[in-house]
This record gives sequence, C-alpha cells and structure tokens, in this order.
Amino acid sequence: MIVNSSPEIIVTLYEGHYHFGVAALLNSLVKAGFKGLLRIGYRGALPPWVSQLKHVQDQDYSVAPDLAVSFVPINPAMHFGYYKPQFMLDTFAAHPAAQHVFYFDPDIVVNAEWEFFTSWVQSGIALCLDNTFAFLHRNHPWRTEWKALAGVAPTYACQLDHYVNSGFVGVRRSNTTVLERWVAITEKYRAQGGTITAFIKTGHRAVKTDQDLLNAVMTVSEDLTYSVVGTEGMGFTYPAYVMSHAVSDVKPWKKNFLKALLVQGHAPNIMDKDYMRCANQPVAAYSASSFRLKHWNMRFSSMLGRLIASNR
Repeated sequence: MIVNSSPEIIVTLYEGHYHFGVAALLNSLVKAGFKGLLRIGYRGALPPWVSQLKHVQDQDYSVAPDLAVSFVPINPAMHFGYYKPQFMLDTFAAHPAAQHVFYFDPDIVVNAEWEFFTSWVQSGIALCLDNTFAFLHRNHPWRTEWKALAGVAPTYACQLDHYVNSGFVGVRRSNTTVLERWVAITEKYRAQGGTITAFIKTGHRAVKTDQDLLNAVMTVSEDLTYSVVGTEGMGFTYPAYVMSHAVSDVKPWKKNFLKALLVQGHAPNIMDKDYMRCANQPVAAYSASSFRLKHWNMRFSSMLGRLIASNR
C-alpha cells in the first residue's frame, strides 16, 4: 500500500478556506507526475472535495493508482507555521520507508516535473530564496540575535549571505538534523517568551515567523549541506519554472480579480494564473459553474489589465 511504503512523502498543513489551496497543490502534483503519498495535517473539517477521492481506509484515500492522500487531524498549541518541522519529523517516524519528505505551504502549486524535486534533494536540504529578504549579510544584526538564541558564540563564523522562504523544504532522512534543530530553537524561542501562536508583522524584529527560526538554524548549522534555488524557485521572479507561491495576504481563491484590478490596479499575476490552472482538475475545488465564472473573471481582468497598461 502506498500509504505505508512510499519512499517520497509530501506534507502540508491547512485549516479553514486553505483547503482550496490544498486541492490545487494536489492537482499540480498529479500533473507533475508525483508518485507517493500526500500527507495532509488539518484542523477542523475535512475538505468538501474529499468525496471525489477514492476511499481506502480510515482517512486514507487515493487520487490515482500511485498517488495516495492521507488526512491527519492535528491541533498544536501554535501557529501551523511553527509546527512544520515537527510534522515533518513525525512523518519520518510514522513512515519508516520514507527517504524524502517535502513540505509545501497550501498556497503553492508545483510547476516542474516531479523528477526535478527528487534530484534536487540529493544535492542537499532543498530550499528557495525569499522574495523580501533574499540577501542577508553574514554579519546582519539578525544573525547576531539568532546566534544568541541558539546559544552560539557571537564569533561563530557564518558564511551565509542569503535568507530562505520556509514555504517549501525538502529533506532526506539523512538530513533530519535540520528539522530537529528547527524544533529545538522554536522551543527555545517560546521558552524565552517568544510568540508562536501568531506571526508578528514588525519588520525589523529578528524573529517574526517560523521562517526566521529556520534561517537562524541555517546560520549556526554550516555543518549541514543546503541546495538553494533563487527567487525564481517560487515564482517571485521569472521564470517560475519550479513552483508558484501565492504569498500575498489575499489568496487566489479569495480574490475577485476584476475588483483587484479596478480598485487596486493589480492585474492577475503568475501565482493567480498558476492557481487557476490547477484548481479544478482532476480534483474540483469549485463547482463547474463557479469555476467558469472565476476563470472568466481572471481572463477578462488579464486582458483589461494589458489594455490599461498599454494606454498609460
């Protein structure tokens, strides 16, 4: 059975309306040729589209003969972002046959063929540069604070000059040390009074989200091997050949594309288009009529956006 024997497992976490994103992630994995298990940690109700999957047992399903889906109810006393490394470790523990575990945020769709990811993780812990803080000097003040949090001397020689996005992490079983350290530094941060139940919007802080703690681990873990793709890896810059990560506050499934264009001047972007490409096949996140309406809303907004831009 794929659920118990897959050497490659993808995990994601969702609650509430983010099930729309999970459906698109699942569909993109089918299109990419992924064969293995998608393990979904969720809080609340199962997604309404689960009835379209073939039920196997308990909360295990299949969407194709070689792609299984397993739902795992969770209720951690923290924001899901901070729970990522623990869920990845739990996945390795629960599935001894798994050699690779990949975490994807539920607002990501996969654009590359899956063989790219399988190859990528052989080069090291697979990560992508962030869109906001892609460059972070080795002596950046945040790194000094991260060293102190980790209990490492300020003279520790960090050679990293980049900052990664935690929306995607690919780890081989031989590299789970990075996850253990990520969990440990999260606990240190919490023990020192840090907030892990919500993200903090204050930009200058050294720790605002789980992402900072991942980068803190990397700062003091140069004994580990990383394989970092640039900002194009998540579609923040072109070409978006690996993934599209919809990091904006209003997710594509919540967006009225025409309203966003007319009110804010924002035409549909690559993340919106990639989401819509994957939203309804083979698993339908929308009814046929709702999807048609949203699809034409996006297409008309795109055409109108080009017209407005050309007349400026």
